[in-house]
Amino acid sequence: MKLEQIAQVISLTNTGSFTESAKRLYMSQPNLSQSIKQLEAELGNTIFDRSPNGLTLTPFGQEYLSHLYAVQNELNALNEFCYNQPHHVRRSLNVVTMNCNWINDFFSKTISNYENFQINFSLYNTENLDTAIEMVQSASCDLAVISLIGQERKEILKKYHNIGLEYHKICSSQLYIMVGKNNPLYYSKEPITLKSVTQYPYVNYGSFQKAIGSYLARYLGISQFIQSNIWVNTNSALYNVVANTKAFTISANVLRNSPHSDVKAFPLTELPHFIEFGWIKLQRTHLSDAASDFLDFVRTAMSQD
Repeated sequence: MKLEQIAQVISLTNTGSFTESAKRLYMSQPNLSQSIKQLEAELGNTIFDRSPNGLTLTPFGQEYLSHLYAVQNELNALNEFCYNQPHHVRRSLNVVTMNCNWINDFFSKTISNYENFQINFSLYNTENLDTAIEMVQSASCDLAVISLIGQERKEILKKYHNIGLEYHKICSSQLYIMVGKNNPLYYSKEPITLKSVTQYPYVNYGSFQKAIGSYLARYLGISQFIQSNIWVNTNSALYNVVANTKAFTISANVLRNSPHSDVKAFPLTELPHFIEFGWIKLQRTHLSDAASDFLDFVRTAMSQD
């Protein structure tokens, strides 16, 4: 399909006539008719029913037209951007995070830094690593902040390189067992062990199928010993459940100045388990000033924490 055929099909839909559309498109009627025949042959479907009363869309043509309108709108927007506003490019910062809620504060600081500039911001959170990768690959976002743990790290970094992405480490964080005041272990003066918490419900962050907490529990070898599971898909819900029940969770607790005073973090000292945080972007692309400032905020906070 050629780009000019999009305009041809739309025009024929509006006029119902090869003769009238040919005039509007500044081409001969035979050439227009031949172009549409070639398009229909390429698609393997008839777009228009021909009759003495004019052209009407076939069922296939109706669905095909809906897609053409979407393409035409994108082309119009592209033309507007390229030719009508050649000297004005609105800057943007688009970040996707993989359940890294501590990123929110740094994103807000970056917005404050650019409050006198024309710039668009977007922050998208996902619990799915594949979604984060796809958004970076498709240039839907400038960068993705992700977390890696265990043996998956080496395999994933190799995968990134093979698909045209580059990875930069931000920091590593020790794992913590998080309990609230309703859990007797909250008042413990001794380190909390994994064995001691499995008698309580475990709060998983994410959906039932893709919860990050579920992966951590399996990685730590405690999933089969946990009494019961609770799934939540927001950070506030996770802390609320932990703060108001006997449930526990396992978290990186990257920033210690948490506003949740009713939740206490006990370092997991039995084994040297760490979560690594980093960011990915497309290879051979440059970060915007806003993206660089955002990462500077993150690095500075991590180095002081």
